[in-house]
Amino acid sequence: MKPFFVDPQPELEGRLQAFLDRMGRDAGEQADRLGISALVLGGGYGRGEGGVFDPGNREPLRFYNDLEFYLFTRTSASEELRRWVHRYEKQGSEELGVPVEIRLLPLAWIERSAPSMFLYDLIKGHQVVFGPTDLLEAGKHGERAESANIPLHEATRLLFNRGSGLLFSGAMLAGVLPHEDEGFIQRNHAKLRLALGDAILVANRQYHWSCRKRAVRVLDNPPERPPMWEEIRLLHGAGVAFKLRPRHDLLDEHELKRRQEQLRQVWASTFLWIESKRLGQNFADLKTYSKHSGRILPEFPAWKNVLMRVRDWARYRQTLPHWTDYPRGVLQRALAEFLAASELPWRAGAAARLGSVDKDPAEALRRYRTWWARYN
Repeated sequence: MKPFFVDPQPELEGRLQAFLDRMGRDAGEQADRLGISALVLGGGYGRGEGGVFDPGNREPLRFYNDLEFYLFTRTSASEELRRWVHRYEKQGSEELGVPVEIRLLPLAWIERSAPSMFLYDLIKGHQVVFGPTDLLEAGKHGERAESANIPLHEATRLLFNRGSGLLFSGAMLAGVLPHEDEGFIQRNHAKLRLALGDAILVANRQYHWSCRKRAVRVLDNPPERPPMWEEIRLLHGAGVAFKLRPRHDLLDEHELKRRQEQLRQVWASTFLWIESKRLGQNFADLKTYSKHSGRILPEFPAWKNVLMRVRDWARYRQTLPHWTDYPRGVLQRALAEFLAASELPWRAGAAARLGSVDKDPAEALRRYRTWWARYN
């Protein structure tokens, strides 16, 4: 049994392994009928770096991160297979106390996918629950198993996602969006701390699947470093510590807002440094970036982006503007508008980037969050 955590956790390991064994046996029994080729555990637990939450007060240790599974299929997923997936997602979430997500992927996806941070992490750190144990063996996947081949737009994507978490946290602190679970803000702050250093490692072709190894590489100072580097180094160390041993501190609203503003400033500086490097432009500030005249994501073919807008209209009866740019590029412009100010005032520019005339800030943020969930 491979470890799920950096430190021995017999009780948690036993519970998780029992769930994996049961699901793996069932997947094997149903494989031919449901078209299942393999079931893989990824994420932090699959890499052996899953978070262990200590609630204090002598309460039992708990799982913290979502459990991320990938179910590879030989054929298109049937309704019966989707019901099977939903059943195990529900059972796992109830038994283990954290969200369980099982993502359906065609087996051919592995071979046709371009290098990415997600695919690299999955190849390098996973546990096969059912199926051939060499399915994701690094030697079989060439350049996609080498972190030096992760494209720079993946660093942009990472900062976009973590910046979105920062936006939602700020909206909750400002009373624009309702608070979610107790740890939402601290968790998203910690994710951003980690992502800042990780993005710089991607830019230097030094990314590694293990957050502990990345921590060492950040401390060793990569050759190309952005402004506010010393702050990024300190923040990254705190992000790694939280990822492995998460905890929720007792913080008042004033301290949360102070941390929010510090992270907003470092995020803005780092994001602009990455994007200036990637696009060959000199973006002085987030407003300038949001008004960039070219495509934000030229790495993606314009014709495919147009087809995606047609698909979005068929599905949702709405689309994002800038049809020749990848949809995430539009959201990155809006995010830059939202995070350009130290507070979270109503920013009509952000709504305009989404092709909206919303006058209600909560509605504009909900619109952004809906599209972000589709294209993160």
